Amino acid sequence: MINYETCDICNKPVPDFEYEYCCNGYDCGCMARPLAPCICSDECYHASMNGIGTTFEARRIAAGIKLYETI
Repeated sequence: MINYETCDICNKPVPDFEYEYCCNGYDCGCMARPLAPCICSDECYHASMNGIGTTFEARRIAAGIKLYETI
């Protein structure tokens, strides 16, 4: 089974996504957090930008995006 990252908003697999980090966690106070979230579409991107300060789940619900389910 291939391990994919999943969209932070809808949980859909994003096979070509790779996280980028600003450092290795030692060089600064960010503790090697990703520079950008894993997002699968424009719709999920806009949902991720709306409601900053809330959870990704709350943003998904507010945008009316259904959670991706695997069969």
